[in-house]
Amino acid sequence: MTGRTKGWNVDTDSEDLLKEFVAESSENLSAIEQTLLGLETNRSSKDVDEIFRAIHSVKGAAGFFQLTAIERVGHNAETVLEKIRSNDIPVTADIIDILLRTRDTLSNMLFAPDFGNDLDTDDLVAELKYAWSGHSDTAQTVPDEKGFPANNDIEKKTDEKEEDSPVTREIVKREDAKVTAGHADTTANPGPLSNGAEKSTIRIGVDVLDKLLELIGEVVLGRNQFLTKYERDKPFQALSQSITKLHQHVIQIRMQPIGDLFNKYKRTVRDLSRDLGKKIELHIDGGELELDRTILEAFSDPLTHLVRNAVDHGIEKPGERSNSGKGILGNLYLRARHESGQILIEVEDDGKGIHPDVIRARAIEKKLVTEAEAGLISDKDVIHFIFHPGFSTHEHPTTLSGRGVGMDVVRNNLEKIGCMVDISSKPEKGTLIQARIPLTQAIVNSSVIAGLIINIGSYTLAIPQVAVNEVITLSPDVEMQQIARIKDQEVFKLRDKLIPLVHLEDILEIPRTYISSDGQKSQDRRQSFVDRRLGVPRSEAPKNRNQRTGANRRKNNLIFIVLQFKQNYFGVLVDRITGKEEIVVKRLPQLIKHRRVFAGSTILGNGKVALILDINGLVEKAALNFSRQQETHHQAARRVMQDDKQQVVVFNYAPEEYFAVPVNLLSEIDKFKIKDVKKVGNREFIQRHGKSMPLLRLDKALDVSPLETTKEELIFLVPSRIKYPTGIVGCRIITHIELTENLNTKEADENGIMGTFFHNDELITLLDIFTLLQKFDPKRYHKKLSNNIEQCRILLAEDQTFFRQLIVQYFKSYGIKNITVCKNGKEALHALIAKPDGFDIVVSDIEMPVMDGYQLVSTIKTDPRLRDIPAMALTSLNSEENIKKGIDAGFDAYEVKLDKDRVLHRISELYATNKTNPRNA
Repeated sequence: MTGRTKGWNVDTDSEDLLKEFVAESSENLSAIEQTLLGLETNRSSKDVDEIFRAIHSVKGAAGFFQLTAIERVGHNAETVLEKIRSNDIPVTADIIDILLRTRDTLSNMLFAPDFGNDLDTDDLVAELKYAWSGHSDTAQTVPDEKGFPANNDIEKKTDEKEEDSPVTREIVKREDAKVTAGHADTTANPGPLSNGAEKSTIRIGVDVLDKLLELIGEVVLGRNQFLTKYERDKPFQALSQSITKLHQHVIQIRMQPIGDLFNKYKRTVRDLSRDLGKKIELHIDGGELELDRTILEAFSDPLTHLVRNAVDHGIEKPGERSNSGKGILGNLYLRARHESGQILIEVEDDGKGIHPDVIRARAIEKKLVTEAEAGLISDKDVIHFIFHPGFSTHEHPTTLSGRGVGMDVVRNNLEKIGCMVDISSKPEKGTLIQARIPLTQAIVNSSVIAGLIINIGSYTLAIPQVAVNEVITLSPDVEMQQIARIKDQEVFKLRDKLIPLVHLEDILEIPRTYISSDGQKSQDRRQSFVDRRLGVPRSEAPKNRNQRTGANRRKNNLIFIVLQFKQNYFGVLVDRITGKEEIVVKRLPQLIKHRRVFAGSTILGNGKVALILDINGLVEKAALNFSRQQETHHQAARRVMQDDKQQVVVFNYAPEEYFAVPVNLLSEIDKFKIKDVKKVGNREFIQRHGKSMPLLRLDKALDVSPLETTKEELIFLVPSRIKYPTGIVGCRIITHIELTENLNTKEADENGIMGTFFHNDELITLLDIFTLLQKFDPKRYHKKLSNNIEQCRILLAEDQTFFRQLIVQYFKSYGIKNITVCKNGKEALHALIAKPDGFDIVVSDIEMPVMDGYQLVSTIKTDPRLRDIPAMALTSLNSEENIKKGIDAGFDAYEVKLDKDRVLHRISELYATNKTNPRNA
């Protein structure tokens, strides 16, 4: 500051006061920007007074320091505001423009090397004079070294409403001292700086806060090392709680509401929309959410670019919006909220959106993809090309922004702080950009978080507790039943979901180990848990009879930890959980700073150093694609059935008799002990999840051999999507395989067999579990349908052979014989056009080649010849988003594969409705 005060009569004692003046004036000027913007739409005398006091304070204190340039601009702005206060001039957009530029100029002058003395402010002063007088050459006394002449009326009104700020009190104190000494400067007229009631505040440098946080972090580390020894000591417990509270308060000092950042864009939106001739309103939601200041600073530039993009290229001009049926006022939304252990920040507009075909064409033009490849990319995915460096759909990008130009920089800058960026858009509806940052990334050095301490081999690691969804203990035999393999990804069967399984040893690049039956630790050479089960032809069986099974090669239990990432889940296998602990996050050593699987390091209570796992990094390193892997049984099966492949679980009942059930039709597989079975007449029950569950033995429903009576433990398989859970009994799980062979449906019957197939010389019977249930408990599973449903003419669009056969068989079991089958939406549409009156109901899958279900039904509903035909979606996609999309596209019903009873009842309802349609009368 010393270099800036040369030439002024400022002593050493006054230099600190000058620093305080700059800081306080800067805060006041920053605060009135939002007030000025609000004044444009809602004039309030209170707001005018607030702005006036801030400008008056800056001018008055500047006079004390003889900063004549600042004083001159402030004096004229003060006069404009006084005219507004007295209703002599109206508040217009032009007046607000001038006052905003005045605020900007004063802010710049405060930090200029010479406090703006060399800055040309004549044009601004002339505009201010014109604003309050009506012309720019109004006589104005030129300020001398003693400052501007005071406007006594203004001073009086101001002084009546204000209390002095610390700077003003000090100035007045020094002036009083000068008067007492006989050296008073009677022209000095400092104004108060405070904004209403004085706040008890103190300014502390950021470096001081960082050091304080680091020191309190060390205190927490020391406390942790005494926890085990003194955890029952009451004085120590009180001290421990105080340390935790102290740390939380220090962290809180560094936190700032994200509204401080969001509010800055009110000015950006206002100025840009005025320049572009648009009417745009900015909506802010979640401004109270607090983040560390370093995170807010990192968000500033990317959000600025996104806001400018939305205003410039996203939201249309009033005429365009009116022509497209929208209101002339465009809307831009900035939102922030906590969601599933993450901080979600959204930028959304209701503009013209991004047209996928335009993006697709430009990607082909720039040779990013071939025309054939572009045709295979979904509309949602193709939009992500805008993140490609230099990608733009505009021939002549503006100086403001270009949607796509610089978007790669936006994403890169956000990803540097651990953000995941996503974009979605609907043509003529708008665009939504989401940035998600895990709470583990939003933490700063020396923060304290709750951690789950785990062991992998000889390594100790910590997982942020906020990311842990649940913990499951796996015995070796259960491990084999719960873990399956779908294509190149191992998955864990968690109730009605299949979630990806990640081996931490592979991620950390350390060898896998296991504890053998003799207690020795050995290297595990298996590439997956799903191996050596019914995978060897009978001719080779003898040399494999002594092969170790998963149960006897591994003695120790494993711990399966389910982690949450966004709205998805995945799991990791660990050897042991040693406990939970409050851990102090430390920066990674330089040597491993590049390893994104780690969020930081910590020192545990036992003195050991542990690395903290980063959930984002784990997902990235494991290359998990949740759009394909985080799915229910139904969705997962639908994905792996490419090329007519269907995933099935194979189990045996009697020796040498094997049965299979589609994986996607099961919700649970587990063991039970014979001694736990309770009988009621001829029926058997076990207790499951606190309720009784009936057991279905295959030899009671089918012509198969009975179970071995010497078994003490059996398995059960529970079908998914049924109202009354029933366990289908088996002897043991053999394997999971892809059903690639042609299914022999000639062996199908109405008792519960869909067909048979061979695998490695073994004959396997594929069960129709819903027919089995109907036969087992007809009162519950077989209900009467509407009359004459046998006459219903159904058009089925389904691309997968397995489901085509299954659905057709279900329809025929209820007497429906008139079924036309198509392999994709395009074939179905051609069939409908050829015979518009030939079908009563259309049943369609969603994901199909050539033309999907959404496209098919939207085409049907826009064709006058076809729009009255009821359409039902029958799909594996069961999210609320997919269901809403299906109904919006035009489906009259939406059902998930495959609850036979529910599907057929919905068919019955639609058929009854269609019969009353005038076109069928």
